[in-house]
Amino acid sequence: MTAPGPTDERLHEHPGLLVPRSGTRRDRRWLRGWPRSHRMRGLLLLLVGTALVAVMDAIVKLMSPSLPTLQITWGRYATSAILLFVVISPRRSLLRLRTGKLPLHLFRVGMLLTSSALFFGALATMSLAEVNAIAFTTPLLITVLSGIILGEVVGARRWIAVATGFAGVLLVVQPGSGVMGWAALLPLVSATCSALYHVTTRLLARSEDPANTLYFVALVGGIGLSVVVPFFWAPLTLPLLSGLVAIGVLGTLGHFFLIRAFQIVPAATLSPFLYVYLLWATALGWLIFGDVPGLATLLGAGIILGSGLYVYRQPGLKPDARQL
Repeated sequence: MTAPGPTDERLHEHPGLLVPRSGTRRDRRWLRGWPRSHRMRGLLLLLVGTALVAVMDAIVKLMSPSLPTLQITWGRYATSAILLFVVISPRRSLLRLRTGKLPLHLFRVGMLLTSSALFFGALATMSLAEVNAIAFTTPLLITVLSGIILGEVVGARRWIAVATGFAGVLLVVQPGSGVMGWAALLPLVSATCSALYHVTTRLLARSEDPANTLYFVALVGGIGLSVVVPFFWAPLTLPLLSGLVAIGVLGTLGHFFLIRAFQIVPAATLSPFLYVYLLWATALGWLIFGDVPGLATLLGAGIILGSGLYVYRQPGLKPDARQL
């Protein structure tokens, strides 16, 4: 089901949640006549969806000392596969796997799985706020890769926003201080893999529904990782097994709430509120783990989020005619 209005909106996926593409000026003109009740319902769905995903990340961090990262990643997507293919839509799920561009789908899935594994690995040694602040460089990296790979004209203002955002990353990471060390590279590489996933989404969006990726990710992540996870297996207790099921359920439901939110309200309206996820993550980090972000982390996160919002709020990138 799709909402009336522009049909070119797509959702990008941060390792923990979906991120929308920027709304266009036409989106904003159309929005003026959009019922307030729809906007409120979309905002509520977004708030619930981001909260569910933030809780999932907190559970992942709790399990990290007891389980290998690969086993946690397997639990996330194996549970999602069971939900999608067995519980939610067993008949229509297989139709989602029909594609004429299987290699590109598999590449996207590989990038997303790698991004998730690195993100979960970072949670083992870093606070929720630090990991997510760095991971939110994904929109900036998408801008860079769109110019390089897709030949889209980025423009001087966007390049300045990208450079400013990465200055914020330096504030969070504080290279040379020994505060984070090599672990800070994990969310940054995770964001890079996520950005590559998004760029290939732009390619597939010309001929296929990128929402099908949810099913490809669940299938490849659930079945594919089942082949290698026995080599990294750690014994499961009932609480750990419950945790694996919980992160799969929370992640799947959270993304469904987000998808539904962006189906009924334009991305131009909801995208600024998506950053509330970082507030959920910071609050959970403080309540559960006692992590209080330092001034440098808060300032760096603010710069990153501000730069990302600027990139999102600009009119859509125009393809370079020489690349068509």
